[in-house]
Amino acid sequence: MKIAHLDTEMSWRGGEQQILYLAEALREEGDENLIIARSGSALESKAKQAGFDCFFVSPKMEWDLFEALSIRRRLRDGNFDLLHAHTAHAAALGALASLRANIPLIVSRRVDFHLSKNPFSRWKYLRAAKILAVSSAIKEILIQDGISPERIEVVHSGIDLKRFEGDKKNRQDLRLPDSKILIGQIAALSDQKDPLNFVRAIKALTQKGIDFRAVMVGEGPLRTKVEEEIQRLKLEGRVFLLGFREDALEILRHLDVFVLSSRFEGLGTSILDAFAAGVPVVASRTGGIPEMVEEGVSGLLVSPGDSSSLARAVERILLDAALRQRLIEGGKKKVQFFSAQKMARSTRAIYQRILAKA
Repeated sequence: MKIAHLDTEMSWRGGEQQILYLAEALREEGDENLIIARSGSALESKAKQAGFDCFFVSPKMEWDLFEALSIRRRLRDGNFDLLHAHTAHAAALGALASLRANIPLIVSRRVDFHLSKNPFSRWKYLRAAKILAVSSAIKEILIQDGISPERIEVVHSGIDLKRFEGDKKNRQDLRLPDSKILIGQIAALSDQKDPLNFVRAIKALTQKGIDFRAVMVGEGPLRTKVEEEIQRLKLEGRVFLLGFREDALEILRHLDVFVLSSRFEGLGTSILDAFAAGVPVVASRTGGIPEMVEEGVSGLLVSPGDSSSLARAVERILLDAALRQRLIEGGKKKVQFFSAQKMARSTRAIYQRILAKA
């Protein structure tokens, strides 16, 4: 098969990692992949490093007809079989590009909020031969928004379990705080991930008499507010903002508890990384997270926005060695069902079914 993958994001997040996992697995099966990305984006850079053919777009808006026509020409010239749009904005371009091109469109949906009431938003999803929801929670929301269940397939995101093989780097080389206990969150500093709730939970935890430090790995629009909240709560020297780090997974391996304080979350593959790294998890009970985190078995769940409950859950793990070990073992078992290889196999099977009907 010849598959074109379309993504219009500049930054590197979980969705972009899933594209590379998928393309690499497809390549191993003998399929040809084209990565359509913004020039200068993180995906462009990593796709080139991985040896993939790239085509560049610079859409000025979600419905950029000029760029859509450019994509259509590239697809036709290359005789591509399928176009897979991996983000909501990419879905708009893909819907336009696939018009009169006789190329099926696949759209991934990775966020667990409702579709815009704008009729064009519904149209781009109705253009798709299949919508791939990364969790059952997202599928249910799409159904509530009027998308037929037959048009939706659940394909959970996955991770490469081999990344956690080998020895850990030491804390000094990673420039991590020197403390016995290290709590952390690896997530964009965005409203979705609710980093302010994490900071407030850390403040509540300081009143428990536990000696620890906390790190936040990631960048985003709320960085200034997070810095101000750390200062307001007098947490300088306790909470460290590390910014975006290419070695985030190495940092993860040194955490004693991993926290994901999201308001909403399509799935949350950083939780899978924590499972694979043998780090116990506390996360919000929202979106697709409960499809990975089984309460008391593979992690602890708390209500979104509840910093007190978040702090108590972290405290439970730190003070209860038996619980901590049970969650680590449960997480390692759970992550086996969320491998990148399984995700790619499921996606490829859907491609084949669609082409068989074409």
